[in-house]
Amino acid sequence: MCTGLKGDYHLYGTAIHLLHQDAVHENLRCLGIPRTGDAKRQLLARELWRDVEHRAVRRLSDDNDSLDPVLSSECLVVPPNVCVHTTTYRTTINLPPIAGGYQLAYQRCCRNQTIVNIVDPLGTGATYGVTISEQALEECNSNPKFQQWPPIYICVNEPIVFDQSAIDQDGDSIVYRLCTPLSGANPVIPMPQPPNNPPYAPIAWINPPYNESNMLNGVAGGVALEIDSQTGLLTGLPNTIGQFV
Repeated sequence: MCTGLKGDYHLYGTAIHLLHQDAVHENLRCLGIPRTGDAKRQLLARELWRDVEHRAVRRLSDDNDSLDPVLSSECLVVPPNVCVHTTTYRTTINLPPIAGGYQLAYQRCCRNQTIVNIVDPLGTGATYGVTISEQALEECNSNPKFQQWPPIYICVNEPIVFDQSAIDQDGDSIVYRLCTPLSGANPVIPMPQPPNNPPYAPIAWINPPYNESNMLNGVAGGVALEIDSQTGLLTGLPNTIGQFV
């Protein structure tokens, strides 16, 4: 079973603002077999972070769901035009076994127009999802769950050291890697229901200088963002101010 934590990264002034314009963390937990049939009962939870300053966002409730920034360094100054809302959706579904398993997808368009490292961000949507293999469904396997979200703010020209590890309740081994985000949806149909069918195309980097091996540094120097494949430790030294995928 595959899972992911995906979002956009924002670098303002002397502080790098790591907020998530429609960042999604999907957690799928197998609850066992219902009373009838051989389908597996699954609890699907989707936590969504939204940047409400650089795009139109419909509030889902009257509750104050804005995130308060936690400043962990003296260099950090909260920009006045930053606001992030978070919402968690939960539902229970029954999934009967099928050849090839399942791919659950959520698609929205479009990304913040201020992003500087991909082509046409205002016309580029996003796809987030969970893949459930036949074996995972048969064994009633749940996906790993990240222990925490990345911080909203970090400082430019200072090291990133963040534990992005996850816990797997089934005891499965976990391998971590950074990947190119997927596009999805479009300005004409920004909220497709149901989502478009796979395969999903990756976003287009502005390359050079940006690519999967260099997501944050627009000039020479710095250290590219990396994640330890075994521990999930996220490290890097960004040297460019801006907003990034």
